[in-house]
Amino acid sequence: MSHRFRLLTGVPVVPRLFCFLIAGFAAGAGHSVKASEKEVPPLTRFSDCPSCPEMVALPDGALVKRSTGKKGDGKAGKLSRIMVRAFSVSRFEVTVADWAACVAEKACPELRTNKLASEARHPITNVSWLQAQDYVNWLSAKTGKTYRLPTGNEWQYAALGGRLKSFAWQDRCQYANHDDLTYLVQADDKRKARLARITGKCDDGFWRLAPVGSFKANDFGLHDTSGNVWEWTQSCWVHGPEEKPDADKPAIGPGCEKAELRGGSYRVSRSLVGSWQSSGRRPDFSNIDIGFRVARDH
Repeated sequence: MSHRFRLLTGVPVVPRLFCFLIAGFAAGAGHSVKASEKEVPPLTRFSDCPSCPEMVALPDGALVKRSTGKKGDGKAGKLSRIMVRAFSVSRFEVTVADWAACVAEKACPELRTNKLASEARHPITNVSWLQAQDYVNWLSAKTGKTYRLPTGNEWQYAALGGRLKSFAWQDRCQYANHDDLTYLVQADDKRKARLARITGKCDDGFWRLAPVGSFKANDFGLHDTSGNVWEWTQSCWVHGPEEKPDADKPAIGPGCEKAELRGGSYRVSRSLVGSWQSSGRRPDFSNIDIGFRVARDH
């Protein structure tokens, strides 16, 4: 059964699918291999041009996701194994400097000024799903490669960084910018009272957005896959018992009203940042804690 949460951003979150990465499968047996039995090999990093984001080439892999089951019956849904084909993903969230390069070539629009994200290494925010398409289309035209947003399944696979657990780490304080003690200290009294029950013991020194790469990377070498900013994906946000875990429905098309967001933000409590966390907004929506990272076909 799904349980819905309302975040401080006003974005509803549905932790509807428990998912984890299968590091490998025993030959002919279909049994998962323990994370300790298989290490993530060194991955290639590259940039297709001086102003292009740094990319990480990810290998073929798989996810196992559990659906929510039928609404109201209290039963867990079925497990589905989902294969993910090799692709590349940006090492960091797209930054203010990355976006400025696209604006300079008149391929991306100037965005609303965000006082929380004014430095070159801050993630770009106040960007809609539609505007993110301008950026990936610019990269594709500039490089001759196919850039796009990652699908929801690709995003989860990348965020897990080769581990089996729904977090890519044990100590969230070192890996995610969320509403920790620093955030709580800066909040007003009313907000403090509301947050005191859910804020963890982390104290990362960032009240608001952090420059990309300020926290540790996962085992794929990717930073900020949880917290800092919500990230747009290429997929439709579908939730409820009708959802099929392996159905990565496109965000633009018949029957889709909202594009999928992943990972939580600096305004989200530590219990609500993770690879399974998703939300949905209309493609023309933007906010101070929404950004994106890019994918590229091999």
